[in-house]
Amino acid sequence: MIALGTLVVGPPARAQGLSIGGPDWEAKDPHVVCRAVGKQTKTIYGSSPVTNNPNIRKRYDYHAKKFETDGGEALSTECISYTSIAPQYLATFTPGASFVNTWKETRHVVASPFLPAGWAETPVPTESEDAQVRKTAIVNFQAPQRGESGYAGVTFKVEYMLIGCFGELHLAYSVVPNSVRSSNGSYWLDDRVYQVQPPSTTINAVTLNGTVTLGPVQIGRFGDNFAAQALGFGCFSGQTKKIAMLKDHLPPNPSKAQTQAFIDKLTVYLHAGTVLRSTAAESQIRRAQAAAAPPPPPELVEQRKASARGFVQSWQP
Repeated sequence: MIALGTLVVGPPARAQGLSIGGPDWEAKDPHVVCRAVGKQTKTIYGSSPVTNNPNIRKRYDYHAKKFETDGGEALSTECISYTSIAPQYLATFTPGASFVNTWKETRHVVASPFLPAGWAETPVPTESEDAQVRKTAIVNFQAPQRGESGYAGVTFKVEYMLIGCFGELHLAYSVVPNSVRSSNGSYWLDDRVYQVQPPSTTINAVTLNGTVTLGPVQIGRFGDNFAAQALGFGCFSGQTKKIAMLKDHLPPNPSKAQTQAFIDKLTVYLHAGTVLRSTAAESQIRRAQAAAAPPPPPELVEQRKASARGFVQSWQP
């Protein structure tokens, strides 16, 4: 039953979109809504829908954390992206709305007092901090080995940074679009090298492997068969892989400074797990081979014609 100003809902119908807090955050979804719940008062602080961008979660969490450090209560936060959303579910995020939850409790959503105007489009200080510690590596595609086909001397770029995520050391990384470069356009085919057109600069996804070392000691490794451009470099907003447990290398409850000092001592090595192949390059080589091949001698041509005639005649009814 629906009362004036109150939406009665059971388990909410989820949006066609996924939580930013999960690994499947959808950049293609055009809309985002966020909310926070007070850990002491259970107050629900909502926000109006905003246009999606990869820094939404970082910006919302920054303002929520600042609210805590300025004397407000501790908050748990959630953001979802969506293309379309059930009104009953949207109401659980919308300031001024009320709803009945699964436990038959009437809950009221209030406006988030910590969100400034234009918060979704305005960068926060942590974004510039991340940019300062983010590094760029030039990664080589694997060189073709005996019997393999593909480009030699081709590279692409990867941006990366090591971060602490809830007691774990993670590597956040993003393949830089349009960063493929070829040193000389060399292509191996049938164990011979040819000069062909350089590969396209576009890179969509690639097998990326890596190791992280502390001095001469390897502390972790990772592999990703579908590494691509990431949406961000946070624990939830981008591509990350767990490298190690921080407790194995740091004292209990390390400070942010201690964690960063440990990260600064680490070295990351990245390499591609595949050879870069091109059907266009191989077709170019095959056409050149055919054009350069000498014509067969006349007697061989006649022999082939005779064989073809005999084959056709043998199948006559």
